[in-house]
Amino acid sequence: MMAAKGTLKRLHFASTVWFVGCAAFLLVLAMRQAGAAWWLIWSLSGYSLIIVFVLVSIYLFALYRGVVRSDTAQEYPLTSSPYYMTFYDLCPFLGALAALLGGAAAVGITALLSTIAMGSLATTFFVWVILDPAIGLVEMWLPVSRRLRQERLAAARQQRLARQVESDQLLEDLQRREALNYEQWQPVLAPMAERLAAILEADQAASAQHEAETVELGAAAWRLGGLACMRRLHEMARAEHVRHSNAKITDCVTLWWDGIGGWRSPSLNRAMA
Repeated sequence: MMAAKGTLKRLHFASTVWFVGCAAFLLVLAMRQAGAAWWLIWSLSGYSLIIVFVLVSIYLFALYRGVVRSDTAQEYPLTSSPYYMTFYDLCPFLGALAALLGGAAAVGITALLSTIAMGSLATTFFVWVILDPAIGLVEMWLPVSRRLRQERLAAARQQRLARQVESDQLLEDLQRREALNYEQWQPVLAPMAERLAAILEADQAASAQHEAETVELGAAAWRLGGLACMRRLHEMARAEHVRHSNAKITDCVTLWWDGIGGWRSPSLNRAMA
């Protein structure tokens, strides 16, 4: 199966190169018949190659996705079959062969090559642009294809719902564990929060003793429950301050705790309401 997919990709690449070559040949031929000089053709071809390269790259990527897809192949029994895909990729060459057989009476090599290129472009355009989308549209509305597509979409919705339920369950578990931790920490953190709030309310700007005590409280909270416990202690101290005073104070805790465990100070000064 993988070898067949690789063969189809190489075949389509060759047919695309042939298709682009035929288009370039007809373009150059038309410009020459209109009297354009070779230097003008070459100057325009440099910009044209960039456009052709981008378009071909986008198309090859889209076709690659169509070739390697396997989850929706049952919804398109004809257009996803190896025989149809082989025919699809051979269209530029089949058109060239038909034009060669039909234009055997053409006078001159240029006329013959022009007939071959035109036959290749016409056949490829008809099959790739008109016939293939039409067949795909018909397949899409077949009862079997519609049922399979509905089943696939329903299965995808079920998977999304299952992932959402799993995410919600994980979030609930985290919140439950966090609430349990807070409940377990509460008896220990309550007196520590009261002391921390008292330190912040005092004139601690140049107090090395208050700074050392604050660091000791933060280290104790870290040993008790890590960064989450330190945050909880800080929140409790802020709430304790609000209960006793509405005055704004400088929150030095975020600075003094910098470097304890995973604590990082977001700013040097923070107002505490």
